[in-house]
Amino acid sequence: AYADAAADADYAAADADAAAYAARKAFWLAIRDRLLAELAAAASITKPRSRPMTTDTQEPAAVPRDVFSRISVVVGDITAQPYVDVIVNAANESLLGGGGVDGAIHRAAGPKLLEACRVLGGCPTGSSRMTPAFCLNANLVAHAVGPMWQGGDKGEPALLAHAYRSAMRMAGLHAAGIVALPAISTGVYGYPVDLATKIAVREVIAALLEWTSMSVRLVCFDEKTAIVYQHELFSFFHEWGLAGGHVLDLPDCSAGGSK
Repeated sequence: AYADAAADADYAAADADAAAYAARKAFWLAIRDRLLAELAAAASITKPRSRPMTTDTQEPAAVPRDVFSRISVVVGDITAQPYVDVIVNAANESLLGGGGVDGAIHRAAGPKLLEACRVLGGCPTGSSRMTPAFCLNANLVAHAVGPMWQGGDKGEPALLAHAYRSAMRMAGLHAAGIVALPAISTGVYGYPVDLATKIAVREVIAALLEWTSMSVRLVCFDEKTAIVYQHELFSFFHEWGLAGGHVLDLPDCSAGGSK
C-alpha cells in the first residue's frame, strides 16, 4: 500500500510537471504566433526611421541586494546559451545580418530569421525590434542597434543606452525570465569596452528593477570583456552601498562555447 501511494504521488508530480511545461509552451507559442502576425502585417507598412530622443543613461533611485543575484557574467557563444527566453542581437540598422554576434545569430537561427527581419524595414540606431528565434535555443530575439563609435561626442552614449533600454523593455513586455545579452557596439562598431560596460550595467540594473522576475546573462566574447563587466558590477554595487564591509560575491566567468 505504501509503495502504491508513493507511485501515485510520483505520477501526480509527473502530471503536474507536464501540465506546467505544456502551459509554458502554449504561452510562448502564442507570443510567437502574435509576432508572426505582426511581421506579416508589417510587410505592407513603411516604418518611420527617425532616431529616438537622446537622453542620458538612466540612474536607478535605489538598488535592492537581490538584483545582483539576477545578473551573471559568462564567456561563450550567445547562440548556445541554455535556458534562455530572449537573446539580444547586436544588430545593424538593416537587420539583415552582418559579422560578429549578428552573423552568428542569423546563422544559428536559420533563413527564416532573415525573412522575418526583412519585412521589418530596418531599425534606427538606439532602438530594437523583436522576432521569433526560429532555430535558436530561445523563444525570441530582440535586435538592438547600437551606435558606431565616433569619438564619443556624436551622441553615442545616449544611443547605446537607448539600444539597451529598448531591448530590455521588449524582453520585459514579453515576460522573459532569462535574457542573454551581448556587449553591444563593442565589436566592429568600435565602442570602447570600458565605456560601454558602464552604460550596459546601469541599463540592465534599471531594467531588473522594473522587471522583477527577469534575470540577465551578460555573454562576453572573451575573458577580458568579462573581467571589465565584473569590475563595473563591483564598482556599481559598491557605489550604491551594497558591498557592505565585506568582499562582494562576483558572478563567475565560466568559459564555454565558441568565442
